[in-house]
Amino acid sequence: MSVNDPYDELMQHLREARERFASDREGATMTVLKDDGVYRHLTFSFPKASWSW
Repeated sequence: MSVNDPYDELMQHLREARERFASDREGATMTVLKDDGVYRHLTFSFPKASWSW
């Protein structure tokens, strides 16, 4: 019987999440519509996502 180390499992999940995030954000853009001190209006476009704003 083998016992998995919870820390190793966590690190594996984090590596997979980083790789997935890097792949999902490929080609993404951010547009600053307004940057007025505290008020900011930003839009994001993710071409690989089913939503694009």
